Amino acid sequence: MAVQTALYRKTLETLEIYWELVRIFVPVTIATQILQDLGVIRSLRSSRLS
Repeated sequence: MAVQTALYRKTLETLEIYWELVRIFVPVTIATQILQDLGVIRSLRSSRLS
């Protein structure tokens, strides 16, 4: 029973970390895409070509 409890707690901890990363990553990705579409930032590929 102790092993199941430990696995359950570790799984919850892992999911909490994953969710925090998603909460950070998604808005940053969206903001980056918007800024790129507006021309504020260039992609690495286009900056190498010019």
